[in-house]
Amino acid sequence: MAFYKALALDSMSRFEEAITEYETALQINPADIEILNSLGVDYTRIGQYDLAIDVFERIQQIDPAFEPCYCNRIITYTECSSMIMPSRCFTSLSK
Repeated sequence: MAFYKALALDSMSRFEEAITEYETALQINPADIEILNSLGVDYTRIGQYDLAIDVFERIQQIDPAFEPCYCNRIITYTECSSMIMPSRCFTSLSK
């Protein structure tokens, strides 16, 4: 239920509230890559780039074949104005 509430909040651009709901949903299923991916996207939307990258790395550990997290990770680095440690992104992509 929390996941669907988070999706609804996302559709209203209420990202911080959606993050809270995604975190609640992860308490029930901490390895759900769809929830994690949505959480990472919202962290990017609010400028929490380090948290977003951490979430995308977690997804890669759970399911390295989950392609959306690679795209979202690159988007996160693109949006990050400081581009700190961009090699962190590409190192994992080459594995």
